Amino acid sequence: MVFKIANNSIFAPVESNPGIKASIIKSRMNILKKPKTDIAVIGGGSWATALVKILSQGDSRVRWSHRNKEKVRYIRRFKHNPTYLSDVHFSNRKVKPDHRFDKVLKDTKYIFIVVPSAFLPETLDQIDPALLKGKKIISAVK
Repeated sequence: MVFKIANNSIFAPVESNPGIKASIIKSRMNILKKPKTDIAVIGGGSWATALVKILSQGDSRVRWSHRNKEKVRYIRRFKHNPTYLSDVHFSNRKVKPDHRFDKVLKDTKYIFIVVPSAFLPETLDQIDPALLKGKKIISAVK
C-alpha cells in the first residue's frame, strides 16, 4: 500500500483502502469544525472590532464582550458591529458576542482587554477576579 503525505495528514489511495481515506477526511473535518483555542476580547470599539476579526481568522474562537446588550443582539444577527468598522463581517461559528463577562471569560485561555484607558478601572471593577485566574491577559488599551 502506498501512502501520500499532504498538509500534515497521511492519505491512503482511494483505490487501495477507501475506508482509511474517508476516516482521515472525516477526522480533518471535525478539526475544522471545532476551533482549538477560546480567546476573550473585552471591548466594543473599532480597535476591539479589528482585533476580533484578526483573531477569528485563525483556528480560534473569539468570545467578544460588548457592554451594550442591543449591539450584541445586532452583531449576532447581522454579523458585524453596527457602530465601528461596520463593513467587517464575522462568522457566527467563530465569534461569540455577549454582554455578560462570566459567559465571555469562561473556559478561555487568553483575554485581550481592549477598552480606552479612561474606562479601564470601571471595566475591571465589573469583572469577578476569579474569572481571571490562570488566564493570560493581554492589554490592548489605548
